Amino acid sequence: MPGPRTKRRRIWKRVEYCFWTIGFAGLGYWTFVWVNARVTQAAANQQLERRLQTNLASNPRPQPAYGSLIGRLDIPGIQLSAVVFEGTDTRVLQRGVGHLAGSSLPGEAGNVVLAGHRDTFFRALRNIRQRELVTLTTDHGTRRYLVESTAVISPDATSVLDATPTSSLTLITCYPFHYFGHAPKRFAVRCREIQEEPQAVAAARTPSPPARPAAKPATRLSALPCDAGRFRKSLRPFRRPGRRARRRRLRNKPLGTATIRSRGGTCPGER
Repeated sequence: MPGPRTKRRRIWKRVEYCFWTIGFAGLGYWTFVWVNARVTQAAANQQLERRLQTNLASNPRPQPAYGSLIGRLDIPGIQLSAVVFEGTDTRVLQRGVGHLAGSSLPGEAGNVVLAGHRDTFFRALRNIRQRELVTLTTDHGTRRYLVESTAVISPDATSVLDATPTSSLTLITCYPFHYFGHAPKRFAVRCREIQEEPQAVAAARTPSPPARPAAKPATRLSALPCDAGRFRKSLRPFRRPGRRARRRRLRNKPLGTATIRSRGGTCPGER
């Protein structure tokens, strides 16, 4: 009969297998969700581009069907780009950003409410700042918004969903921005519509050219301008005489006053 140690080993092996199975199942699920979202976004982007090329803006605007394509949300400052669908249920939010049914449509006066998951399409909202440029492209044109404020609110604070007298945009996601775990709060971004892109925002989004490095000072005469040759010639009288010049002077001196150096030592005096 197996001993108690053998039984404990079997139990721990089963527990280990269970953990490995749960881990691989979770990884496979999140991989499927991520790939499905990316494929859906690519197909929806192509569909939106075809609709924009056919110029459907002249047609009367019908109420969008639940789950249908509405447009694309872009926030260049935080590198966010996601396709927007009608509805905010689980299936819609797995495909992209959802438009709250009953809120204003882009281009209408009122509050346009968009929702998204914190771990997928609205993950970049954690880096958003005030006066950030937000664009919403639909069949009826492109609407521009500026971020006015951000706030962490409770799920019961429904005042952010209320209609506004002017055209505005509200982005909502779960908070805090973790991939897993409970999300007791909501993160809301309130934007107001603008007619044209302000120059200050455009200048802030345009990267400035890199500064040119300072030129190093010329340390050699060959790196100086053309007058360096004349300056070099003027230094000749001040140069230290070389070895050949010293030998030439020793040869021209009388032998009686010269000092003769040899390998054997020095021999002063006259010959």
